[in-house]
Amino acid sequence: MAEGQAQPEVFTDTATDHASHKWTIYLRHAKNEDLAHLVSKVTFGLHSSFANPNRDVEYQPFELTEVGWGEFDITIKVHFREDVREGPVELYHHLTLYDASGSNNAKRPVVHEVYDEIVLWEPPEEVHRRLAAHTPAPAPQSQLAQFHTQFNPDYEYRRLQHARQRVAAITNNVKVQLAALESAA
Repeated sequence: MAEGQAQPEVFTDTATDHASHKWTIYLRHAKNEDLAHLVSKVTFGLHSSFANPNRDVEYQPFELTEVGWGEFDITIKVHFREDVREGPVELYHHLTLYDASGSNNAKRPVVHEVYDEIVLWEPPEEVHRRLAAHTPAPAPQSQLAQFHTQFNPDYEYRRLQHARQRVAAITNNVKVQLAALESAA
């Protein structure tokens, strides 16, 4: 799964104290495949300052567009079809309104996507057979498709391996420095 948000519009001339950005939070398959065979609805939990902060989206694309002024954490609750016999899974996404530099460019949207994997542990046999025989179909078209990240599991695996190697090297370096400081003391 990929959850993310795109902030395609910044109100420069018409901004108010409570409405400076228009943004869309969404949940989609990482390869833009249809999720109807698994997911019945998605509940987006917004900040408590919003009217009706828990919003259900029962159709694809699972997207919710709002207007606001600040960044906050959004709860994304994925509800599975009844035959899957799996309780809802909660994901969390931090709504990001500004790019890494902190600037506010009305011409370039801020897009922040995260790849999450949901594993169905020992699904019912009939669900397992259905999933094994399932032929992926494209998801309904999203107006945000142009902003979607193309996730590559092999690339993600290599990236994580590289990060682990860097952490191991840094840890080893700190241990060597600590040993040198202890022997000098």
